[in-house]
Amino acid sequence: MGLYRRRHLERSDYYRLLESGFEEFARNWPEHFEARYGFLRKEVQSAVFSFLECGIPGNGVARVRCAGCGHDFFVAFSCRARGVCPSYTSKRSLLFGEKVREIVHPLNHWHVTFTIPKLLRGYLRHNRRLGKLLLRSAWQAWHEYLRELLQIRDGLSGRIFCMQTHSSLFNFHPHVHALVLPGLVREGRFHELKGCSAIAVAVRLRAKFLTALKNQEVLDSDQIERLMSWNHNSGFNVHVGKPIDGADGEAIQRLTRYMSRAALVRRANPLPCRGADRDGGCRKISGRFKELAGT
Repeated sequence: MGLYRRRHLERSDYYRLLESGFEEFARNWPEHFEARYGFLRKEVQSAVFSFLECGIPGNGVARVRCAGCGHDFFVAFSCRARGVCPSYTSKRSLLFGEKVREIVHPLNHWHVTFTIPKLLRGYLRHNRRLGKLLLRSAWQAWHEYLRELLQIRDGLSGRIFCMQTHSSLFNFHPHVHALVLPGLVREGRFHELKGCSAIAVAVRLRAKFLTALKNQEVLDSDQIERLMSWNHNSGFNVHVGKPIDGADGEAIQRLTRYMSRAALVRRANPLPCRGADRDGGCRKISGRFKELAGT
């Protein structure tokens, strides 16, 4: 049995910033941030407070014992706060990648990304339930495109869709990642798509999502007509990556971990930062957190 070393999250800059500034940040939210970002959800506050108790033995431990050698030790409870706890989120992404690796078939797969115009992102920022509409619209657009292009109405296919609300710049950027089979299965035979028109899929995505927003009374007919008059599919975009062999488990696992990644991840061996302070933290990122927290 390997040697267990407890994570000391309470020593990180990230933990100390949340511990010292989050309560004040939450109190100031309605006045300074609610008009632009919407209300601070209870789920976010609950996740943060759970994270502040994560991995600390005083908050509870489990005893682990090896039946072979008899060695035992204690492991502190995890908060399981998705999106807030870098350690748990990394573990969740790893397990997701391993699961997908086990179930995919040895056929070509595509990585498809669906994005929406900046004008519509603010609606999703204020109402997170609209993210489900975007996810469903992306799924419907891809499924409809396959059926129309292959002329198969009753075929089946495999696909995994993941919703992301952030970009690498740590800003709000709702978009959808998908791992898809480029084809349909009918009567035991796989009919593969030889090429893909990303523009054609984007046109369907635009129609599906705008219709969904209209049905929810988020947009009216005049706003939709104005959006439809824009060039380049009104800012809707679909990107199709190079084929990935389903037999390449490493590639499949890397992609699915990327699809399910969180805004904050914990590196086992963090890269040195040129702007690091004496404790090894990045002054630029720490300063940004302190600015948002008002500390």
